[in-house]
Amino acid sequence: TEVGMGGSIGGNHDGHAGYSGNGGFDGGIKGLLEDAFGNEIYDEINDVFGGVFDDAFDGQILRYDNVFGGFKYGVSLELDDEFGKDDKGADPLVAVGARYETELAGGNSIGIGLGYQTGGGFTDTYDYVDGQYSGTVTANGNGADAVGMSVDLDFSGLQTVLNYSRLTHDGTLMDSYIDANNNSFTDNYTWDASVTHIGVGLGYTIGGTTIAANWGKLEGKYADSTSQYRRSLNGDVDGFGFSVTHNLGGGAELQFGAGSSGKLKLYEEETVGQTTTSASYSGESDNSWSLGLAFSF
Repeated sequence: TEVGMGGSIGGNHDGHAGYSGNGGFDGGIKGLLEDAFGNEIYDEINDVFGGVFDDAFDGQILRYDNVFGGFKYGVSLELDDEFGKDDKGADPLVAVGARYETELAGGNSIGIGLGYQTGGGFTDTYDYVDGQYSGTVTANGNGADAVGMSVDLDFSGLQTVLNYSRLTHDGTLMDSYIDANNNSFTDNYTWDASVTHIGVGLGYTIGGTTIAANWGKLEGKYADSTSQYRRSLNGDVDGFGFSVTHNLGGGAELQFGAGSSGKLKLYEEETVGQTTTSASYSGESDNSWSLGLAFSF
């Protein structure tokens, strides 16, 4: 269950930086890294590994769902056939999720959901020429894992939702190259990334009006290293969303939504040989709102 209850014309209530749609790796490895570190840092990380993350997974998903009373479950398989520069494709992403909902006294209810996703391992090999150097890069992704859970409680018109998820991915890269004098070199990299999300949402309905608010935070960790070099990144960002909807009847609904994204904060530490340097960065905050009519027929 998602924390972004209600609705808004511009998607402002669930478009802030701290929101997660609980999609796991549905957006690919690129989505994981961009969410936690921003586009600029993602481009830098992606460049280290020859751009192999850009084209992972394009929405080819096979899914099955079923319901038994208050128990629901689903399994899915997402394919990728054009991953990396050699177009070999990554391993499929396999996901399974389940939810149980039961009625409590007084017409109230509670629901619990669990989900797990794994797969996405890959091997990508390509040749390159860069100035006086030419070589071959072999990148290996060890696969991804994502686990998530949610709890929602509906009590006398007040709905409370809690979300938690953690996504991880790691791999290695070997760069074998020669210089203009035909001297041979080999660099071996290891890397790992993780993103943790927590979110909470509240919604209250009275008559035809629903008032809802949500908050969420993303925390990311990334590291890559060789025998003489190590870099680590820690990033976090949060956001808040709010919406009010009123049913006007006849399929028309008045919607107001607002969202506020906090500043993306990054801390970077880099070690070369025996020397360690560090730096911190802070992005820009962002606020938006929308008001309008939504129609359904």
